[in-house]
Amino acid sequence: MYVDDASIFMNPIKEDAVATKTILEAFGHFLGLHMNLQKSSMHPIRCEEIDLDEVLSPFTGTRGNLPCKYLGLQLYFRSLQKIHV
Repeated sequence: MYVDDASIFMNPIKEDAVATKTILEAFGHFLGLHMNLQKSSMHPIRCEEIDLDEVLSPFTGTRGNLPCKYLGLQLYFRSLQKIHV
């Protein structure tokens, strides 16, 4: 089994971030896959009043902003306009 890309949405709570990392590590261990969190990126949505350094401390990847590209497609947190499609 080979997985190249995945997108995970979670609440911006440190406990959820720790649980997500633990689940990903267990998934990789049991299936014999290597998850490279350093090549991952996080894109917070509407988290202006949250201490993201604290919440995302379990992850070693980069932090980006929306809009961003995922698998060649633009991701937005608002409705897409015709120009984006």
